[in-house]
Amino acid sequence: MAVVLLRPKITKLWKKLPAADQTIIKAKLLNRIVHETERLVRVSVAALTSQIARIEVPAGRWNELLSFLDECSKSQQAGHREVAMLLFRALAEHPKVTEFLHPHLRTLLGIVTTGLADPIPSVVTEALRALGVILELLEDQTDFEMFSAVVPPLV
Repeated sequence: MAVVLLRPKITKLWKKLPAADQTIIKAKLLNRIVHETERLVRVSVAALTSQIARIEVPAGRWNELLSFLDECSKSQQAGHREVAMLLFRALAEHPKVTEFLHPHLRTLLGIVTTGLADPIPSVVTEALRALGVILELLEDQTDFEMFSAVVPPLV
């Protein structure tokens, strides 16, 4: 419940926290995502994480987040894979973060393609949602050619 109440206020509060505290909080959020067993709580923590990532990723202060999401997308636990897709989508929806994500487009498309082939419907659903947002990152012919590899799993 606290996560739900904190989310709308985090942007303003986050800027007031010392950098050391921010680092600790980011680590604890990622830890909570991995260890949380209740889906609703895990998704709420992911939503709060995405709010913070919208501040930290463009500033270059959370470079390990993409590695974390990549690891989650390969996890044996469906909840981890689902939250990875959810966070990719949430990050790709934010204009400042998309600039950071574009160089990683090939990796993102690979992760989403894997999510589309997942046996768990909630992971596939989140992968489709992420793909819809990632499509907006496509800028040129090379990007569209990368995307063409995603089409067969969709069909």
